[in-house]
Amino acid sequence: MLSRRYFLSGAATLATAGTGAVLAGTNSVMGFDQSPAPVPMVRAQAPGAAKLIPMRDFFRNPEKGGFQVSPDGRSFSFVQPYQRRMNVFVQPRAGGPAVRVTSETERDVAGYFWKGSGRIVYLKDFKGDENYHVVSVDADGKNLVDLTPFDNVRASIISGEGHTQ
Repeated sequence: MLSRRYFLSGAATLATAGTGAVLAGTNSVMGFDQSPAPVPMVRAQAPGAAKLIPMRDFFRNPEKGGFQVSPDGRSFSFVQPYQRRMNVFVQPRAGGPAVRVTSETERDVAGYFWKGSGRIVYLKDFKGDENYHVVSVDADGKNLVDLTPFDNVRASIISGEGHTQ
């Protein structure tokens, strides 16, 4: 078994293969180091290899996601950024502009679903303490109601299949 300390000592080598996979190897036989000096890291790239993707691209919000169709099929909902936070939008299926129904600026909407064709129910983290509240709003963004207005209580939504949101 190779330890973290062994890898950090430089006795191990790291190289990238043409496919971009990282390969780890050692310069030892039965635990005895066979090289007097650490082997430098080698980076090999095959011709035509894909370019590196910046790390920030893996963690940024999508442009749109979490699409759902209303129960009557006349509208669809999705989440997209509003002031750098993911919020719920509703758009008529027949076309027209999307309407922002949530205006969360502290935390992203943690999950949502349709309650009938005219109401959206979602989870909201008020103070960043992960004591979520269940909140409901009309599909036009009006009549916001906190359904669990209790302090120090974490509410969640359980689907009909028993999954927690």
